Amino acid sequence: MSRCGSGCTLQHVEVLILDEADRILDNFFQDQMQLIIKNCSPKRQTLLFSATMTTEVKQIASAALAEPVKIFINSNTKVAQNLRQEYIAMSDGSYTARNAVLVYLLVHVFTNNSIVFLPSKDLCHRLYVTLRLCGLAVAELHSKLSQSCRLHNLALFSSGKVRVLLATDLAARGLDIQGVDNVINYKLSSSYAMYVHRVGRTARAGRDGLAISLVPDSEYKHLKAIRKMSQTVVYLRKIDLQAVQVWQERLETLYAATQQILVAESENAKEKEITTIKDRLEKIEEKRRKHEEKMKEHKKYAELKDEIIQTKKISSVAAAAGMTIKGYLMHKRLETLDMSNSQKKRQDLKEERRKDPTLRRKKFKKKKRPDF
Repeated sequence: MSRCGSGCTLQHVEVLILDEADRILDNFFQDQMQLIIKNCSPKRQTLLFSATMTTEVKQIASAALAEPVKIFINSNTKVAQNLRQEYIAMSDGSYTARNAVLVYLLVHVFTNNSIVFLPSKDLCHRLYVTLRLCGLAVAELHSKLSQSCRLHNLALFSSGKVRVLLATDLAARGLDIQGVDNVINYKLSSSYAMYVHRVGRTARAGRDGLAISLVPDSEYKHLKAIRKMSQTVVYLRKIDLQAVQVWQERLETLYAATQQILVAESENAKEKEITTIKDRLEKIEEKRRKHEEKMKEHKKYAELKDEIIQTKKISSVAAAAGMTIKGYLMHKRLETLDMSNSQKKRQDLKEERRKDPTLRRKKFKKKKRPDF
C-alpha cells in the first residue's frame, strides 16, 4: 500500500489534501483514508476540508493533524438568513402526484432559474424527458453523464439558455453554480446536512433565494427535524389543486411517449455499447498482432545477434589456431565423427600441409610382388 510504483512511496508525500472528508466517510472509506494517512510521511503538511464537522471527521482530524489551525468560514449547519423556506403539503406521495406539482411550479410559479434535486439519476433523466415533452427548457446533471456533458449543461444553465436544472446530490456539494434563484426538493432528504447543502445553492453572497420542498405525510417528520435543527420558519405554500390535477392528467397522456423515448434511448445505448466493445476488441486484437510481430522481430534480432557473437568467438579461436573459420568448423565437425586410423592419418597430413604449404603430398609406394 505504501508503494505507488516507479520507486515512489507515500513516504515522499510532502502535502496531503483531504477534500470533502465528511462525504468520503459517508461512503465508508474511513479505513482506506486512515491507511493512507498512516503510510504518509510524518513531516508532511496536511490540509483537511469538510462541509460539516461530524464526529467521524473529528476522529480523522485528530489522527491526521498535529496541533492543527482550525478555520471556519461560516456555520455550515445553518441556512442563509436571506433564504425563504417553504413546503407544499401533499397527501399523496407518489411520483405521479409529485411530477404534477413539480410541473405546476415550473410552469405557473417559477419563471426564473431553478434547480430541482431528485433522489436518483434514473428519475432525473425520466423527468428530463417528460419536462421536454411539456415544452420546458431543461438540462440534467447526474453521474451517468460524461464530464463534458455535465460542463455543457452547467454552462447552458448559467448562461440562461435553460432555466431548469434537474440534478441529483452531485450538484449539492462542491459546485458554485451562478444565478440560482430557487431550489426545489422533489423529495426531502433524511439528512439535515444534505438539506443544508441543497438549499445552499441559492441565497448566496447576500442574494435572496427560495427553497421549496414537496412534503407528503410520510416525510413530515423530516420537515419537523429541519425546523428544529435550523431554528428557522418553514412556510406552507398553497397551490392551485385544480391546475395540478390538469397537469396530472396531461402527464398520464405523455407517459406512453416518455416510455417510448426511454426504450429507444436504451436500445441506442445498447447498440452503442456493443459497437464500443467491438471497437475495443478490434484494438486489443490489433495490439496483440503488433506485439507478436514485434516479438518475432526481437527474436530474429536476438538470433542474429547470437549468431554474430558466436561467429566472432569462432573467428578468434580459429585465428588463434591459425585456421580459417571454414577449416576450423570442418575440423570440429570431423572431431565428432568416428574415423578409422587411416582416415585420421590423412586428416593429420592435410593439417600439416595446411600449416606448411611447402610440404608435398606424400606418396605411398606400392610394394612389388615377388617374382616366382
